[in-house]
Amino acid sequence: MSPDPSTHALKREGRAPVVAVGRFSAKDFGSLWLAWSEAGLVEVSFAPFDWLDTVGVPSLAIPKVYAEPLKAYFNGEDAQLHTLPRDARGTPFQHQVWDELCRIPRGSVRSYSGVALDIGNPRATRAVGLANGRNPLPVVVPCHRVVAASHQLGGYTGGLDRKRALLELEGVHIEGDVVRPGQLTLFEG
Repeated sequence: MSPDPSTHALKREGRAPVVAVGRFSAKDFGSLWLAWSEAGLVEVSFAPFDWLDTVGVPSLAIPKVYAEPLKAYFNGEDAQLHTLPRDARGTPFQHQVWDELCRIPRGSVRSYSGVALDIGNPRATRAVGLANGRNPLPVVVPCHRVVAASHQLGGYTGGLDRKRALLELEGVHIEGDVVRPGQLTLFEG
């Protein structure tokens, strides 16, 4: 099997040393771009990386360790993506928030203030929102499972339509841009 021409080995400043990037075709969601190092995933995006044009190197295939769980997830299975090897850069606080996001079960949502409470910093709601927005591994670190205290979907790097679709794939019922009552089993504040 020949390598996917959409993958490129590269190095990148300011990030974990990236070994390669590749494009994964996510069922009903379009392309998902992955960048990984020898230690784990560095970045995931629903659009090609803006820094990709700065390098020109050979192609590599996405390793099965990432491709198979992603395929299972987008086929509606509980693939436990948060257990994939990660090598994302961030502050200690961001990593604390991202680790907490990984504790939100599939099919559940949490508010920003609820995440702040869970990390033992109830006044950090805004900081939790900022860390959530800077998550370099959307879908893998499930930032789409965090919604506003008003039950509104809130923002999402990949757009609200994609956030809604990811939550619905996981079994969350949404009316318009609001998570339907009864779906908020982990919702506090």
